Amino acid sequence: MIEGFNCPNCGAPADHAGAKLCTYCSTPFILTRSSTQISITNESLGKYTDLYKRITKDDPDFFDAQISLVLIYIKRKLFPLADNLSKKILEDFPDESSAYLWRVMSLLSSGEIRKLKLSQAREVAQLIHTGFSLSSEEGQPEFVMLAKRLGEEYFNNHSVVIPDEIEEVLGVDVDTEYLESNQSIAISILG
Repeated sequence: MIEGFNCPNCGAPADHAGAKLCTYCSTPFILTRSSTQISITNESLGKYTDLYKRITKDDPDFFDAQISLVLIYIKRKLFPLADNLSKKILEDFPDESSAYLWRVMSLLSSGEIRKLKLSQAREVAQLIHTGFSLSSEEGQPEFVMLAKRLGEEYFNNHSVVIPDEIEEVLGVDVDTEYLESNQSIAISILG
């Protein structure tokens, strides 16, 4: 639970412990759970980084703050930090589908999907499959979109057979139109 802090975006004090949004500017305090793309300045990204570092130091089991820190590292192009933290989160929270989603995001955001090594592409395929299997129905479209991107931009582009894990995810009927029209933070990072 987040307590005793100011909004990283506008500086207003949080009105109560556990608040999810700033009552003044409506900016979410935890970024990874928002389904809308948020415009955040570089200065605000630094403030969010400081907030999440403080939170995770005080409460290392606060999953959402750790995942939010991965998002900030990716947005700030601090890919080695995102990579290391996403690995640790996945080790600490192997039953959380979001841990798999942000591990995939950290692996895919540091460069073009086409430039992955085959072993990396297969690792990403396995992560997508596992995260998809663990996710609720509302979380599955993000994994389907990532599977689609990986299949099109890596496996088809390299004329490599798409792994069964990706085929299985792609074979599930989910509402990807909703996801495409309401870009999540995860999908907007990959553009």
